[in-house]
Amino acid sequence: FFFIKSSLSAQSPGRTDRTTMSPCQTVTLMSSRSSDEARDELRSSDRSSEMMRDEPSKGSQLPLLALFILSLFGVLSATLATCYMLPILQGDRALYISANYSFHHKTFANDWGTIGTDYGLAVAMFLPALHLLRSSPQSSRDLSLPAACLLLLYSLSVITGGACHHSFTTLESMNTATFRALWTVCVGSVTAAGAFLGICGSALAKVSSESPNRLFRVLIVPRWWWYLYGGALTALVAAGRFSMERPAADIFLAGITQTPPTVYTVVAMASNSWGAGTLKARLQLAVGSFLNAPLLPLYGILVRRGLPLGVVNTILHCNLLLAWGLQAMGYISFSDDVLARKIKAGKKA
Repeated sequence: FFFIKSSLSAQSPGRTDRTTMSPCQTVTLMSSRSSDEARDELRSSDRSSEMMRDEPSKGSQLPLLALFILSLFGVLSATLATCYMLPILQGDRALYISANYSFHHKTFANDWGTIGTDYGLAVAMFLPALHLLRSSPQSSRDLSLPAACLLLLYSLSVITGGACHHSFTTLESMNTATFRALWTVCVGSVTAAGAFLGICGSALAKVSSESPNRLFRVLIVPRWWWYLYGGALTALVAAGRFSMERPAADIFLAGITQTPPTVYTVVAMASNSWGAGTLKARLQLAVGSFLNAPLLPLYGILVRRGLPLGVVNTILHCNLLLAWGLQAMGYISFSDDVLARKIKAGKKA
């Protein structure tokens, strides 16, 4: 016994020759290892297995990331091509003459019909945005916050537009840096709003994908995609690429850039039945999203008929009030009721 014990003590634990040991000696030696060393080995093996699991998932994300980046360039190119071609196809190219904020003729309304409806629209959009920020349930913040930002950008666009119509009454005043700065904010707010419109669609697609009432699957576009989309277009506005001899035409070109996020949001909403009692909210959002589309050809028709610019602007602003108002009511209904119930039901399930 003394000989066996001396032999075991002379060998290090990590280099023990277990082939020369009896089963009882092996069990005794293994039990003598500290519990800390065993836990360290277990943690090391867990980390190794986690790394092996994570590596394929990271690799599988690369094609999807490349797809998103390519699609961003594709959608931007198609959108800009539409901004260039659509006025030509409609026969309204004379209304879309590039100016780059160097105006040669004054075609800018300064009447109180234009100014008053601009300021009225600003208040009408600010109030529902405030409701979404203050009163919407915490569970639907992924929709209510971008929807509030969307309405605030609408409000910013028309309040700066009203200020321009109110303050810049001569051709000389329009060819100033102040007018360019304010009108860039007015038009840029419309292109930037497209980013938050798309984020609203992504929020709807995410909730729909987790719901048992889903009718079909919609790809969830990440937020960074929409930020890059809206940011690139807003940068072009700041560079003067959307500036036309008729400043009102800038707004219509900026409105065209909202087509991809609008279509995506409506498709995401249509991907789910959302349960009973949601038809009104869905109609509000769908109709309000596309109600501005007729304004593009309508503007050219009204101008060619010789209507005063103030009358044309008042008619268009009334249509904006209806379209944006329906959007606001639809987003409030989804944030306060529809999504809140869906998310709550999903958590219970």
